[in-house]
Amino acid sequence: MMTCFNFESGGKRKSVNKEDVAFMFPSIVEEGEVFITLKTGKQFRAKHVEEFDFDSGYKLIAARTLNL
Repeated sequence: MMTCFNFESGGKRKSVNKEDVAFMFPSIVEEGEVFITLKTGKQFRAKHVEEFDFDSGYKLIAARTLNL
């Protein structure tokens, strides 16, 4: 199974593999924003974060909106 996060950052939609995420935490300043840092060090200030699970054939199994 593969899991990815889709979100808006800098006015663009982004998608990252969950395995590439080092950590994520909610903003203490802006309601609904999440800070995502990848293992490479790349950082995103994300809004509208969604988590998607896919099976080995890339068929969608589950989708969730994260409310951190």
